[in-house]
Amino acid sequence: MPRAGPSEFTAVLIAGFGEELRPLTSDHQDEPSAKALLSVANKPLISFPLAWLEEAGVTDVLLLCPESHRSGISHYLSSDASSSSFPKLSIAVRTFLDVFRNDPSKGTATVLAQFASDIEGDFIVLPCDLIPPPSLKLSTVLDRFRMDPTGLLAAALFYRTAPPPTNPLVPGETLEAPPAVLLDASDTLLKIEEDVDAEELDLRMEMLWSHPRSTLRTDLRDAHVYVFRHQVLSMLDEDVHRFQSIRADLVPWLVEIQHRARRRTRWSARLPPAAERTVMEHSTAHAFAARNPERRPRGADTGDTVIARCAIVVADAALRVNTLSALLEANRAEVSAATFIPDSSHVLEPQVQVEPNNIVGSSTRIGERSSIKQSVIGAHCTIGKNVRIKGSVIMDHCVLADGAKVDGCILGTRTSVGEKAQLVQCFTQPGYEIAAGGASEK
Repeated sequence: MPRAGPSEFTAVLIAGFGEELRPLTSDHQDEPSAKALLSVANKPLISFPLAWLEEAGVTDVLLLCPESHRSGISHYLSSDASSSSFPKLSIAVRTFLDVFRNDPSKGTATVLAQFASDIEGDFIVLPCDLIPPPSLKLSTVLDRFRMDPTGLLAAALFYRTAPPPTNPLVPGETLEAPPAVLLDASDTLLKIEEDVDAEELDLRMEMLWSHPRSTLRTDLRDAHVYVFRHQVLSMLDEDVHRFQSIRADLVPWLVEIQHRARRRTRWSARLPPAAERTVMEHSTAHAFAARNPERRPRGADTGDTVIARCAIVVADAALRVNTLSALLEANRAEVSAATFIPDSSHVLEPQVQVEPNNIVGSSTRIGERSSIKQSVIGAHCTIGKNVRIKGSVIMDHCVLADGAKVDGCILGTRTSVGEKAQLVQCFTQPGYEIAAGGASEK
């Protein structure tokens, strides 16, 4: 869809390789398996952030993906399913080299810097794996950025961490500890420390004097959703070798600017003065103040001349599908609210038991006396007779032979399960074959 005029924001949607989701993102022969196209409730993962953007009225999208994933992602974006789901979005796909996968010096900041020339104004960065709950609107983050046009370099979305499950969905999977986040009463980010195991936290006295009522939190996770001033790209370009990761390198560095006079002085010439406000920024700030009379847009009458702060927006919940257990959890959450109603494309043989809280894709055949409970079955699957599937995700074009039992598993596209094979908490790469009578557990 062509762009009608300059947009307020460009959305930069980064689709990575999905190393944490192996073996599901392992290549099948010569066919790459894109993380962005992994299935949640039979919808590509990338469809969730795209829907979130469209809901917020952000229509300009720059999608950055590995070069080998371009064909599959472009095919989805041009399909009827995508065109009807996101009619207002204008999506440009750009690719970065596949060799980045094995180069630790190439991260999200590297990718962002590579395509900086495609970004003309303020911009949003978000991952392809975010599933926001219905209560979390992107406009909440955008409004926080808009209401402080004279003082913000960036606004970042964090969400509260859930307690670890007693019985992990993926045994042995280690979850990254959340960072230590220091913020003040006005939701200004003061410090982000990724090394939570450090015995000491280095804090500058200037910061403590300026923000005596600050809160240190270790219960928040970074959603990897940021709204940046366009001028951040010039910093990224000049110090490109300093930054590898947006989350671990760029954002903490930007947060530190407010406490470092030398750094502020260095970049002040590249940052717009406080007087530069648009009518939209004025109206948004007044609207926010009307809803929040106890808070005022910082910098409104302080005489600040340099944008130097980073804001934080804290959500009660969100989910990033960047681990196997998160992928299973996301599908189970969708299943819990689902109601299965067979359509004309389904073939259900006699005495099949498919409980209501299941999702079954089109053109899937289920053999007689088979039982499906709390699971997602993809499209064009063939399920044999007397098959038992519980709490699992079966992706498209899988074949399960007679008598197979699958419990708590995720089976990649085109997986073949032999007769009477038994799988418990297993995860297969696309095209994997399990022999008849085989057994695999955890």
